[in-house]
Amino acid sequence: MKKITFMCALLVSALSFGQDYVIDAAATDVPVDLDGTGTSTADCATAPNLVIATVAAEDDYTIGTDMAAITGVTIDLTHTWSSDLDIFLVSPAGTELELSSDNGGSADDTYAMTLFTDGGEDITTATTPYSAGPYAPEGGTFAAAFEGETTAGDWSLKVCDDAGGDTGTIAGFSLEITVPEALSTGENNVDGFSMFPNPASNVLNVTAASTISSIKVYNLVGQVVVNQRVNALSDAIDVSNLKTGAYLVQVTAEGQTGTYKFIKQ
Repeated sequence: MKKITFMCALLVSALSFGQDYVIDAAATDVPVDLDGTGTSTADCATAPNLVIATVAAEDDYTIGTDMAAITGVTIDLTHTWSSDLDIFLVSPAGTELELSSDNGGSADDTYAMTLFTDGGEDITTATTPYSAGPYAPEGGTFAAAFEGETTAGDWSLKVCDDAGGDTGTIAGFSLEITVPEALSTGENNVDGFSMFPNPASNVLNVTAASTISSIKVYNLVGQVVVNQRVNALSDAIDVSNLKTGAYLVQVTAEGQTGTYKFIKQ
């Protein structure tokens, strides 16, 4: 196994929504060769042609608990037979999430600045090159795979070429972590507040001891996806059209404001 670690440039920038922060970590010592020697085993973990590119995130947040989220992984790979490649994101804790495996057929260089996000297009049915997107990780969601893990440490892109005769390179790899800090650290002080079911698939019920005046639902990049005016002690929010993942529900009731996490199934 060949392990190659790259230095990364880390940029933390405030967005316009409250005090959201986007942590961008990108490998800079690229490209790195995929030598195309192939393997006789279907298990990428033991393949002889395995390359690991690593970027380091210094900011320490907990995914889910602190409302930190992996909001984008971008890869730039060249290869002369794209379906040879098995591609995984590996967390600092060692959790692996399959981004894409054995896709693209015999096409060349299909992963050209390919962006993966939760709720993206199904890459297994998409046409090549994979440059439009964004695409959903093939093995699940970032939110579910890394729930409860820290953002700090080495995040790795593991690429396995599981057949011989073709070659390529890892030309780039970057990771985006979004932290809606203002909301996640705000006080939840709406008296008698209750929200159920959580997780929810279609309807999220909200109740409070005092009259609710407004309910807003934010996604993890700070966009308002639901905005309801209310004049009652309870209300039902239609969440059926929301993509699977974590959201923040901000409730205002008679001068009190609270922010609460909810999971859309």
